Amino acid sequence: MDVNINKRLYNIKSHLEGDKVRLTRAQNDNERYEEIQGKLDDLAVMHNKVSTYKHVLDLVLTRAKSESTDYKKRRLAFLTEEIRTNMDYIFPNESFIPRIEPSIYRGKEICKLKLEDSLGNLRNPAITEGGLAQQLISFSSSLAVVLLKGGKIFYIDEAFANSSDDNRYKLGLILNKYIKKHKKQIILISQSSQLYEYVDRREIKLSKHTLDLDDICIKGYLGYVTVDSVKDMEGSIDETQSEL
Repeated sequence: MDVNINKRLYNIKSHLEGDKVRLTRAQNDNERYEEIQGKLDDLAVMHNKVSTYKHVLDLVLTRAKSESTDYKKRRLAFLTEEIRTNMDYIFPNESFIPRIEPSIYRGKEICKLKLEDSLGNLRNPAITEGGLAQQLISFSSSLAVVLLKGGKIFYIDEAFANSSDDNRYKLGLILNKYIKKHKKQIILISQSSQLYEYVDRREIKLSKHTLDLDDICIKGYLGYVTVDSVKDMEGSIDETQSEL
């Protein structure tokens, strides 16, 4: 009788110890589950935040691309208008419409310009047009870039060598427009006085012979050009005003 009781008690004890072990394991598993669940909850929160950030970033990138595109379009429109205005003034019978096409070449943004004539034909000015048209396009586009970038000084070195006498006068009026309207300082190097005959200016003339201080002669006044460094030199300086 006692043997049976002891055996049964031993079995109960064994079961209890087994239950205790299983309970401990279950508790550990539950703790690990809760820990994993907590991490999953944290990941879910992080995922929501990342999704929100990604959505905001996508909106910002979309807006930035849109604004960048609009910004480029506005700049190209300004550049096109400057070229067209000057072309219409010098070539009133041609009715040229500049067409600027931006593209990517070897990782760099480039622009190709063609002229649309009155019949709708696209013409490559480097091939179909004369020297003056090419020079006028180069001048207009370069000065437009200076205006867009907020530059204040523009250098012109024999830019219109292919111009006729009549057109030199009209080109001089274009130069005067940029000086008066846009307040730009234009430093002009030219052998033809017709380019600047009707432009307020300060004129620097150099002798063809050996240059020394006596060969420097300053005349007139160019609205936004200063040559004080030359004016302060000793030598022959003839200062006269030539204002419109």
